[in-house]
Amino acid sequence: MRKLSPMLPLFFVTLILNLLFIAGLVQVRGDVAEVSPGKILPQGRNFYLDETNETLVKVEFSKGLVLQETVGDLLFNVTTQARRRTIAVYIPPEFKVSRDLTYVWTSVTNDYHYISLSTLSNRDPIAPNWQRILVSNGTGGITPGSHFIRVFNVTAPSIVGRYFFKIYVDGTSIGAKNYPTLVVSADPNPAYISGTVLDGSMDPLRYGRPVSLEVPEGGRVVAEGITLEGRIIIAQAFFNALSNGSYSLYGLAAGTYRLTASAAGYYNTTRPDSVTVVSGQSLENVNVYVYPSPKIQGTVWSKCAGMPHPWEPITVYSGPYEGASLTYVGTGIFPGRDLIYALRGGGTSDFLRYDSISDRWEVKHRTPGSVGSGGSLAFDGVQYIYALQGGGSNAFWRYDVVNDEWQAMENTLGIVGDGGALTFNLKDGLIYAIGGGETDNFWRYDPLTNRWEALSPTPGKVGAGGALASDREGRVYAFRGMGTTDFWRYDPSNNTWTDRSTKPKAAGGASLTFDGTQYIYAVEGGDSNAFWRYDITVDSWSPLLNVDRNVGPGGALTFDGFNGKIYALVGGGLTSENFYAYDPSSNSWREMSDFPCVSPRPISIEILDALGDSKYVLQNYTDPNSDRFDFTYKGLTEFDGHIPQDGAGYVSGISPGSYIVEVWVNQYIQPDVVQLPGTYEEITGVWVELPSPTAVVKVQLEVQRTGVAEILVHFKDPLSKVLTPVESDRVLTVALYDHNRELRAQNSTRVTAGSTSSLVVLTGFLGTLRDYGLPADKYLIGVTVTGFYQASDAFITLSVCDAKGEMSLDMFKSGSLIITVRSVDSQLPPVPRNWRYPGSSIRVEVRDRYGVEVVASNTTRQQPFTQSVTLSITGLRTGVYSIYVFTFGYVQPDYYMVSVMDGAVTDMAVNVVIGGELDLTVILEKEDTLTTIDTYPFSTYVPVRVQVLDAYGQFAAANITHISSNQNIFNIRLAGFRNYAGSYSERRWANYYDTTDGAQQRDYGLPAGSYTFLIHIPGFAQHETTVAVLPQEGVSSVILHLDCMAHFYGHVNSFNKFDEAVPLNWVTVDAVGDQASGFTSTLDGCFDLWLEEGHYLIILSLNGYATVSQEVSLPKGSDVPINFYMSPLF
Repeated sequence: MRKLSPMLPLFFVTLILNLLFIAGLVQVRGDVAEVSPGKILPQGRNFYLDETNETLVKVEFSKGLVLQETVGDLLFNVTTQARRRTIAVYIPPEFKVSRDLTYVWTSVTNDYHYISLSTLSNRDPIAPNWQRILVSNGTGGITPGSHFIRVFNVTAPSIVGRYFFKIYVDGTSIGAKNYPTLVVSADPNPAYISGTVLDGSMDPLRYGRPVSLEVPEGGRVVAEGITLEGRIIIAQAFFNALSNGSYSLYGLAAGTYRLTASAAGYYNTTRPDSVTVVSGQSLENVNVYVYPSPKIQGTVWSKCAGMPHPWEPITVYSGPYEGASLTYVGTGIFPGRDLIYALRGGGTSDFLRYDSISDRWEVKHRTPGSVGSGGSLAFDGVQYIYALQGGGSNAFWRYDVVNDEWQAMENTLGIVGDGGALTFNLKDGLIYAIGGGETDNFWRYDPLTNRWEALSPTPGKVGAGGALASDREGRVYAFRGMGTTDFWRYDPSNNTWTDRSTKPKAAGGASLTFDGTQYIYAVEGGDSNAFWRYDITVDSWSPLLNVDRNVGPGGALTFDGFNGKIYALVGGGLTSENFYAYDPSSNSWREMSDFPCVSPRPISIEILDALGDSKYVLQNYTDPNSDRFDFTYKGLTEFDGHIPQDGAGYVSGISPGSYIVEVWVNQYIQPDVVQLPGTYEEITGVWVELPSPTAVVKVQLEVQRTGVAEILVHFKDPLSKVLTPVESDRVLTVALYDHNRELRAQNSTRVTAGSTSSLVVLTGFLGTLRDYGLPADKYLIGVTVTGFYQASDAFITLSVCDAKGEMSLDMFKSGSLIITVRSVDSQLPPVPRNWRYPGSSIRVEVRDRYGVEVVASNTTRQQPFTQSVTLSITGLRTGVYSIYVFTFGYVQPDYYMVSVMDGAVTDMAVNVVIGGELDLTVILEKEDTLTTIDTYPFSTYVPVRVQVLDAYGQFAAANITHISSNQNIFNIRLAGFRNYAGSYSERRWANYYDTTDGAQQRDYGLPAGSYTFLIHIPGFAQHETTVAVLPQEGVSSVILHLDCMAHFYGHVNSFNKFDEAVPLNWVTVDAVGDQASGFTSTLDGCFDLWLEEGHYLIILSLNGYATVSQEVSLPKGSDVPINFYMSPLF
């Protein structure tokens, strides 16, 4: 099985080469970060990547290190200078971090919806394969000041060296020069080796000089050695293109080492002489020569039945049409480029990017489905673009601008039709949407929780020409469309709409965009060329110079914050003169490069070593009118995030030897096959021999054109077998599986309401890094579309060279449910009641008859001043199902079963009963006296978590909040789960830091019963176990006392070989008592533990040091400091 390497398309690498990853180029307005351990005393600060005094680093680094493979915590302190939305911390993959969120705590929030921990892909341009912690507080407002993120029980790398941590705020680096560093060492008294990586090429102008690299390229030096005791030590160091090959290997134990160096385009070369260092030694001017990698130049020929054949485009489209949209991303992610992203709409999946600096368009990864009327885009200002599919679908997607990848997110709360629109609100960090389709649906989406909520409906139904924009104060503006002049403003602070001044007559193609100051610009669509400006400060419209062309369906606007211009698609399907820029300073329009209507065919060239492991993938586009594609591979390999700069780059090159070249193109196959040495495995490709470092080998490749499958799908009633129209716009997906049942092709199209059939064309994989064609074979056809099912297997046989295979098959209408969920009280018979918690989510699950497997689901919201909601669930086959309803503050006491028939609609009602409420009063005490909170130094607002267990020990309810540190009594009410993230947990790190796993609890209420509480407040302990007896629909009040714990803290030192006192990091501090215990690790030599009163045995341990133990007594609520000294064993 081959291993996949980091893969970046050629044009993407070219973008990165601009300016993005120059060390320290981008910085977030003075935001800074620190990490503990790693601070150097007496200054108590980190060494950063930009340390101008490298000598000081070499002298002092040993005073703030951690020993390899020890275990302890990482504490990050990120200080922001202004209001922010997100903080991201990137941790190198050599540090072993648990994937469980209970190992992460932050002062930013105690709501684990807003904390994520992920391992990034090997193609991530910032930190491939690194671990990223992303935090927010869900309000779009992390206040200025210091914010802490603590990661528990991290295992230090086995590979020693100087590591750094990347910090991004609101998606932008704080500047590589500001990244804090931490040395991982093999010895308490480490040595270091430094020198320069030199060019060993035959070119006399380059030989003996530092390797010359281009940003973002870098290099790496690895030391492998053995100590006198026989320990094997590996160290690594990285350098960037601005370092002139300079490197420093930190954290070495005494021993003998062999050094191996590489750089981008230079293969791994081992220094012929080994290097020996003693404890604490500095060894400089140890230079290593590296040699340039061989290169491959090739041509790929397009052939059909052995004859030359033009590549041809994937397809030729009309210009932007219904569902076309623009969104501005700008220069923040890719400095040196000013980017706008666009949907073509019109039932296509085309997604493109425009650079206003070069006036050029390029094709990006296609959307997951075809985009129709109501399609819309919104950029979150950080890394993601969000998209409505429209066309009668409720699909909602997220596009990763950095990685060029789409992901399906939670569907909207209703279908989106003509006039659907999105806007991102910079004030609160949320996305607002109108559903259009002549509805009054208005929703809000939280990107951090992936959840929608319904808001106050628009004042009127919105149709074609509906549009949204938001100002810097967070207010949302909307066109109603449908040829009206209705223009509204929404205020999120009070969930209300107000009428605003009317002028433009918005129809299909109307669009709005805000200029970031005080003006909203608008085209009114409806085949009009009118262009307007709205002043939000005085509520007035002014006409401006008309657009050069009439604007029709698919019209779109976006404001470019880099150059101050407004860019416009005129829609109407125009294939030329369809894209313009407006300059507000001169009130003038200018025609820009046309939105492309020809989709060139993507091509990937993959280089693999003799074992079949991928080394590099080059991606580009073919010329539709040519039958050849020329490429050059410069020998780059090993995409890495350790280069001291903002982003990743290549750090090595391929060496002379045998390689395989594979070609990947949609609707083509590569006929050549090679067998991997020593195996029976065959893969496509050709062998290429690279005999020497200076070799430039030319290779000729060919790919053969394959066949095309056309699948005509008919929609029918299962009983009468007659054609039946689809009731609303749907997405039809067809997949082909080869004789091994491997997926070989998939394509989707939009089926408009009223259609009885639809055609899907398949040519293989498209939109991946390894597109491919359909070899001659017999394929199994799989069809999916909401509300219909495929009754039997169907097959199609395909030949080669544009040969067309045709197949017609039937999809039959499945059953559906119309479910009315009613809010009732607990009386018999039940009495309908208004929804008690308007806005709360209602989730209806259709499960199998045994209540185990969820077959389908849908969501809606509790509506104010109503007693029921109705929703539909489609796509159900004939059978018996059970129904479960989950919503905050309600319980479902009865078990509901329903029978469904294919092609039939079944109505049913489900009652949910109002649950009870627990009213909890908490009293804080210290030494039996009321006390305010002085145990939380991170903020004046202290996090609180309350968990509730029922009489059977099952997790029944929870709530989180923050209280003022000045409070000694507070109240909190619980009525079940409401969008709560976390399983029940009794864990508190150091008996202080409250964490949970972030698992999403189903919203639900509290039935009558007995309940107990567990309360977490930093520095306080709960000794009481009070049982609350709750009547149905009633309120039970409980008072609980919490006692301030004893604070045990101190410092742990040792002496190095120079008799200097140094703090010890990641010493494990265990406190073992008769009734309680706790543990923590030292950070910069310091530790804190919060313990119950009592007598404890304190045990300190660290590899390489003698264990220390001491008995201590801790009175209730006391502060007890004790410092310790640990002696090295050797």
